[in-house]
Amino acid sequence: MISLFWEDLTADLDNPEFSRVYVRESAQIALTDVLVNGFIQS
Repeated sequence: MISLFWEDLTADLDNPEFSRVYVRESAQIALTDVLVNGFIQS
């Protein structure tokens, strides 16, 4: 069973503007995660 969160996200991703922002923000979060983990491991 898919949760309501994933159903809503799937519907929201059909909106091109939302999709662009979501992808951009996800990339920024991933980059921040890599940088922080790099500092922690140093």
